[in-house]
Amino acid sequence: MAKKKGKQNDTERQKVIAVQKKREFMHKLEHICSLIDEELFALISPSKMECLYISRGSAVGVNTKQFIYKSFYGEKFPEMILESINLSLTERTMPFIEKMPEISFAHYYHVVMPLEMCMNTMTEELQGRKACLDFLAGMQERIEAYYNRVMFLCASTSIYFSEMQHSMLKVKVGLEYRNKSEQWKRPVITLTNSKPEKRKFNFKSGEVRSALRMVRLRTDDMIHISIKDGEAHEDKGVFEELSLKPSVFGIRGSHADTPHPVYVLEHALNRLNERTGGVSAGLDQYDAANSVLAGKYTYSTNGKLLIEHRTFGQKSGYLLADITDGIILIRTFLFLTHSSTPEGQKLKEQLGLQKLDINYLAMDRLGTLMNSDILKDEAVCRIFRNAGCGSILELCEDKKDDLGIFRRYEKELPLADKIKKYLASVNAAGDEDADTDDSE
Repeated sequence: MAKKKGKQNDTERQKVIAVQKKREFMHKLEHICSLIDEELFALISPSKMECLYISRGSAVGVNTKQFIYKSFYGEKFPEMILESINLSLTERTMPFIEKMPEISFAHYYHVVMPLEMCMNTMTEELQGRKACLDFLAGMQERIEAYYNRVMFLCASTSIYFSEMQHSMLKVKVGLEYRNKSEQWKRPVITLTNSKPEKRKFNFKSGEVRSALRMVRLRTDDMIHISIKDGEAHEDKGVFEELSLKPSVFGIRGSHADTPHPVYVLEHALNRLNERTGGVSAGLDQYDAANSVLAGKYTYSTNGKLLIEHRTFGQKSGYLLADITDGIILIRTFLFLTHSSTPEGQKLKEQLGLQKLDINYLAMDRLGTLMNSDILKDEAVCRIFRNAGCGSILELCEDKKDDLGIFRRYEKELPLADKIKKYLASVNAAGDEDADTDDSE
C-alpha cells in the first residue's frame, strides 16, 4: 500500500512540475508577443496555442551511434560536448527586434521560433497587422542565425578535439523529428570520428619514425547554412587529406606539378603543441594544416624548406619539411626565435644570442611569452621587432585576455628584466674580451 501511495505522489509531483513549466513558458511567450504586437497573444487560438507549446524548442540532442575510440575521449565525452554547446547557446545572444535588447540563442529556439512557425499559419488573423508582418519578414534571417551558430559551435568543437595522433572528431549537425507530432525538425548533433593513415619512415641514419597523413576538417560548408522551403539543410563538412604540388615551394622538375601527399611526424606535432603553448592540440594542428595549404615558405641557411606557420593569423614559426620519394614530410616545428630560422639568425647577429641563450631566456615558447610582462617593456619589444619577431608581440597582444586559448599562469612572469640583465651581462663579457685582445 505504501509503494502504491509513493507512486501516486510521484505522478502528482510530475503533474505539478509539468503545469509549472507550461505556466512559465506561457509567461515568456506572452512577453515576447507583447514586444511584437500587444494583441498578438490574444489572437492565437487555443488549438494553435497548444500546438505551439508542444512544438516548443528543447536543448540540442546528441547521437553517438557512430562514435568510437571512447577510450581516448572518455565515456562522458558526448554529454560534456552537449552541455558545452547548450551552455554557449544560453550565454550568447542574437538580434530579435530592432531597438530591443537581444535574446539568447536558446531562448529564441525555445520560445520565438515556435511562435514564428505558428504565426506563419495565421494568415487571416494577422492580415493588416504591420508589426506582425514586419516581424515575420525577418524570420528566415533569424532561423539562419540560430542554425549557423549551432554549426559554428560544432565546427569549433570538431577542431578543438581533433588530434591526428589519436582521432579526428566530426561533430555534425543533423535535423530530426523528435516525435510524430512534430511540425518541424530539430537540431541533433552526431559524433563520428576516424584515424588518419599512419606509416613508418626509414631515414638514412637508420632511424625509423612514425608519421601521419596530414588531415584537416574542411569547415567551409559547416559554418553557414541556408534555409529553403522553411527547412534547414545539413552541413557538408568533411575531412580532407592534404596534398600539394612541390612547385608551390619553388621546386622545379618533372614531378614538380604533381600533387604530393603531406605527412607529418608525430614528433613535429608534439613539438608544435609544446612550443605554441595552446590548451588544445587540435587548434594547433588545424593552424598547421592551414599554414601548409597557404604555401608561404623560405629556406634555411643550410637549404632546408621552412613552411611559414601561423597561429591565429600571426606568424609564430616554421614547419621544417623534406620533399622526397613523392611525398612532403614535415619533420619538426621551429618556433620563430629558433636559431635555424631567419629570425633566430637575426637574434644571433644583432645580440649574439645562441640557441642555449634563447632556451634559458624562455624566448622559445609562445606560452611563456604570453604569460610574461614583455609587452610592458618597450626595450624588449624593440628587440623582438628588430629581429622580425613583431608578429609574436601582436599575437600576445591580441590574445592576452583570451583565457580559453592559451594556458595561463597564476602570476605574470617577470621576463623583461631577465632578458635585459642577461643581454647586459653578455655585452659586458664581450667588452672584457675585447679589452683582453687589445692588451695582448
